[in-house]
Amino acid sequence: MTPAARLRRTATYAAEDLDGDVLLYDGDTLQLLEGVAAYLWARLDGSRTVEELVAAAAQVFAAPAEQVDRDVRAFLFQLEIRGLVEPVEDAGHLVPDTVGWVRDGGEVLLIDLASGRRRTLSPTGASIWEAVADEGTLDAVVARVRDEYPDAPPELREQVGQLLDELVAEGLLRR
Repeated sequence: MTPAARLRRTATYAAEDLDGDVLLYDGDTLQLLEGVAAYLWARLDGSRTVEELVAAAAQVFAAPAEQVDRDVRAFLFQLEIRGLVEPVEDAGHLVPDTVGWVRDGGEVLLIDLASGRRRTLSPTGASIWEAVADEGTLDAVVARVRDEYPDAPPELREQVGQLLDELVAEGLLRR
C-alpha cells in the first residue's frame, strides 16, 4: 500500500467502542484494538492517506515516525487481508470526527460536538444521511435512496446534492 492510498472500513464487521478502545469482530475473530490501533480504526473513513494516518499517530502518541510507519502499515495490511478495510479512490462526502448522529424513530439527529450545532433530518433525509455515512459518493447515495424509494422523482440526484451541500455548508459533512 502506497503512502497516498486511502482506506475505509468495510461493512463486514461489528465494532463496539469501549472507552476509547474498540472490540472488533469480523465473523471469525474477536480482537481488542487499543492505543494506536483504536486511534487508527476510528480514522479509517477514506478521507486520510496512509501517510497522513502515520503522521497523526506519530504526533499523538509521541513515537518515532519510522517505527509508527512500520507498525501502522502492518496493522492496515492485516485489516486489508481480513477484508475489514478497502482502498478508496473517491471518498465523496464524509462525516467529520466531531459530528455525532443517532436515529430517533424515522428521523436522524445530528450534532456537531465542536460547535453545538444540531439538526434533525426527516425520514427521507435520514435515509440519505445513512447512505452518505455508509457509501460517501453522490452516485452511491442516489442509487441506494432510489432503491429504497422507487417512486422518487427524476430530480432525486439534484435534491440529494442540495441536501449534501447544505450539510457541508453547516459543517455537518465534509467533502
